[in-house]
Amino acid sequence: MKTSRTKIILTLALALAGGLGAWAQSNQVPGAEDYAAFSRFITDRNIFDANRQPRYSSGRTRPTTRPRTHSSSAPAFTLVGTMSYGKGLFAFFNGNNSDLKKALPVAESIAGYTVTEISHSRVKLESADKKQKVEM
Repeated sequence: MKTSRTKIILTLALALAGGLGAWAQSNQVPGAEDYAAFSRFITDRNIFDANRQPRYSSGRTRPTTRPRTHSSSAPAFTLVGTMSYGKGLFAFFNGNNSDLKKALPVAESIAGYTVTEISHSRVKLESADKKQKVEM
């Protein structure tokens, strides 16, 4: 009796151990022997590719998406610094488009503001309806 119970337990253990391999699923990753296929796999599924698209296996076609157009934001600029040399005082500005990246003397304008005064630590700007001090 004891021997038959041991045989049954051993048979079940071997069957279960052999069946565990059948439960494993293949992830379809090429083996180390096939470098070309592995390289192609990495290139196709590169997680660091900003332009990668999801892979679809269904027969349905995916609707095409239009690229987003960025709306132009309001002009924004900052005072980067001031400089004094032979031609006078200049204020250096940096902004969110190329028209707002400039060096200006007094009486020049940027984004609707006119530079009225430049000192070593600040610039006074004036528009039609308000005055503004920009400090470094």
